[in-house]
Amino acid sequence: MSRSKKSLKQKLAMALSVINTLNVCAPIALPYVNVARDMSTGGGHAEPLNDVARAFYGTAQAEYTSTVTNGQNAYNETIPDGGTQNVSSGGTAHNTSVDSGGVQNVSSGGYATHTSVNNGGVQNVNSGGTANATHVNKGGVQNVNSSGYTTYTSVNDGGVQNVLSGGTAYRTHVKSGGVQNVKSGGTADATIVSSGGKQAAEAGGILAGTQKIETGGVASGGTLTGSQEIAGTVTDITVNSGGTQNVNNGGMA
Repeated sequence: MSRSKKSLKQKLAMALSVINTLNVCAPIALPYVNVARDMSTGGGHAEPLNDVARAFYGTAQAEYTSTVTNGQNAYNETIPDGGTQNVSSGGTAHNTSVDSGGVQNVSSGGYATHTSVNNGGVQNVNSGGTANATHVNKGGVQNVNSSGYTTYTSVNDGGVQNVLSGGTAYRTHVKSGGVQNVKSGGTADATIVSSGGKQAAEAGGILAGTQKIETGGVASGGTLTGSQEIAGTVTDITVNSGGTQNVNNGGMA
């Protein structure tokens, strides 16, 4: 056989080998391609962290990082186990779902609205970041860190909101089975605690605005600088000068 024919045969064999390899690897790689595609459509910048080799060998679910900044809008993203959404200066995240093991970080200039924090998920509202109308569901946690700001958070059954030193939570609604923890130096402004809900403030935790403790709701600790409308149970509150408590029928303070 001539040298040219051998060379052609070798090239064909090599091409067939590559095609066979692709046929084997494509079904494994396809889900990762789809993940990358789905992340980019949210409006943020998505960076899959696993390299090609790890994806081809079908190792653990690809890590997910979504960055939303500089005027970008991200809609309806789901943050999976091990995934992170970072919302910063000029970025807005709408209707994000943070699932078990997922984290949403809202930092300076970032804005997150209508986030759902589900079992095992975490939302961190950091310095200069704002979160509006977050739903903290069973097993979910919202951390309002120093200089972070939240508005109209709903803390549902089994959910927890932690208002840390320097953080401010405005108009949080603590529903049955939900908990709001106000750490020393943190501010809970105009919280509503419904039946079965609990507000637990440390000494030095600030209770500002009009706090409403509804029938069956419980609030304990903290320093009251505003007012409390009490139909539930309130204990161990320090009332500062200018602070007032109004105990309604059935209330206890």
